[in-house]
Amino acid sequence: MFARIAPTFFVSMILAICPMARAADFDLTYYRGEIGKSNQILLEIMNSDGKVSGSYVYVKRQIPLELAGTLKDDGSFSLAETVDEKETGRFAGNVLEDGKKLEGTWTDADGKSSAPFSLQRFAHQKLEETKDEISGSTIESSFACPVFEDPSEAALNEAISSHMKKAHKAFVDEIRKAADPSFQVENMYDVDADVSVYTPGEFVSLVFTTYVFTGGAHGMTQYSTLNLRLSPQGPPQPIKLTDLFTSQDTALTKLSEICLADLKKQKAGFVVDGMVDSLDWEALRHFSLSPAGILFLFEPYAVAPYAEGTFDVVVPFDALSGILKPDAIQGIVPQPKQ
Repeated sequence: MFARIAPTFFVSMILAICPMARAADFDLTYYRGEIGKSNQILLEIMNSDGKVSGSYVYVKRQIPLELAGTLKDDGSFSLAETVDEKETGRFAGNVLEDGKKLEGTWTDADGKSSAPFSLQRFAHQKLEETKDEISGSTIESSFACPVFEDPSEAALNEAISSHMKKAHKAFVDEIRKAADPSFQVENMYDVDADVSVYTPGEFVSLVFTTYVFTGGAHGMTQYSTLNLRLSPQGPPQPIKLTDLFTSQDTALTKLSEICLADLKKQKAGFVVDGMVDSLDWEALRHFSLSPAGILFLFEPYAVAPYAEGTFDVVVPFDALSGILKPDAIQGIVPQPKQ
């Protein structure tokens, strides 16, 4: 997950927590809610036989905080929050209503500050696996994606499923075209879809991380994203990056400048040595929207050699003042309560 919030909190937890049953029908569950009165968070956790691990984020900051702890048979749990392996806080609470709610108290590391938290389950993660035979080789594919539980979000679930199936079909078709007698390795195609932000009935942002191995020295990490406006009157509507701005040329220049400056600070090899000195819309195609701004994701080889891995840059909306359309971030940035 990529979110960290400041004054506001959405919580999406990947947490398979049922008080009387450790082995549920699924291993990951999402929750959203608040710490205190105004902090909205997203939280991502996995439960394995009572051992819980994962992360949570303050939606406005998009920076993950690691979590680890335990879940007892009576539904009580304790999760330590850490940054760079140093404990910065702790969640202690209980699972209620057969896993539909999580309630308790968050406390900072020194125990001097605390606040109640209340989280509501809104989705669970579903895992599917398939196999495709091509020229004597096997492509083993797995898909992990959120399934939203509110009946009103049926169209959203269909949009997510369709996105993943289309991407998988395109990959298999590409392999079929390229297959030859020497293509005898076992192949893997793994997709993990993660909820970055979810505002019920208004907006959702998802990041799909795909790992592909087709033989050779190493596999490849690839990204795709979905940013959707939600409406009970119709299907989810995709948000294009270019749709956010009053002037595409001005926006591209600004985004390129900010991203390159940040990537240079991160010592992205191709940016540092001048091989990449500008970014076009194609280079910025993997983006996720949140109250923190626009998160851009860069795959291996995009801005640096493979060995340097992936990179990401968050461009705050404040840095884009004057070129955003008036309604561009409606439903994305929470509005103050009246």
